[in-house]
Amino acid sequence: MLDVRMRAALVAGGIVIAAAACASETPSATTTSTARPQQSIVVPDLVGLTWPDAERRLRGVGWSGTIVKLPNATGAEQSPGGIVAQEPAPGTSVGADSPVTLQFNG
Repeated sequence: MLDVRMRAALVAGGIVIAAAACASETPSATTTSTARPQQSIVVPDLVGLTWPDAERRLRGVGWSGTIVKLPNATGAEQSPGGIVAQEPAPGTSVGADSPVTLQFNG
């Protein structure tokens, strides 16, 4: 349904200074969504793995994000070059494109 109204503004003396048509249409009840649902993964345990092994394991569960590397830890019990800490923690459900932060043994 289309609703059209004419409006006019008058100044002293009855002179019309503006006239405009306003149209409004009742919106339909049909909507379309093009957003895709966010895929999620469960973060695997990466502690003790090397960078290439950790990345392979992440990609294997459908992860497509980036790795953020923290400065190396010192005095850790893991072998040199192995991961000593990760965020998010193992078992956490995150978006498939979420970053994963890793800290390696120096």
